[in-house]
Amino acid sequence: MNERENMKKILSTLLLLIFCTVYGTCAVESEEMNIMEKFFKIKSLQYEEGSYPYPEITIEYSSNSLFGTIIYSEGQEWNKKVVKRKLVLKNTFNKNIYKIVQNWEQQYTPKVDVMDGTSWKLKIISDDGAEFIYQGYHIFPDNFEQFKKYFNCASVFRSYYQ
Repeated sequence: MNERENMKKILSTLLLLIFCTVYGTCAVESEEMNIMEKFFKIKSLQYEEGSYPYPEITIEYSSNSLFGTIIYSEGQEWNKKVVKRKLVLKNTFNKNIYKIVQNWEQQYTPKVDVMDGTSWKLKIISDDGAEFIYQGYHIFPDNFEQFKKYFNCASVFRSYYQ
């Protein structure tokens, strides 16, 4: 290889390393994911879950240019207590949430009346202001455990999920 080819190889390797660092992955993305990235950019996310008499849990996400912050809280609105904060890469977060919620319905309710069920609500606001709201009472999407696992809910909210 001549010197010019070596420089090209070094430069392309450096660019790949920068890409992997910024976007959190080195995998080649499918066309579907590139389309998703273009349109599904999360500005904020709020997830709430509650069941009487247990305290409500809340997960909130907000982002700036490259990073986002996840805040985990317990308690009702008037006595909410932050239990954990976490910094995440914005693009990685967008991809993971999109993969989880892409097939969710807007409303999940039981076919029969249920007393003392768990109510939940997920509200996502995109960078362009579009709102996506998913909610339910005692019924959850098929891959809801994947959502809770992504946010590590069982560990962060141990007392609630026991």
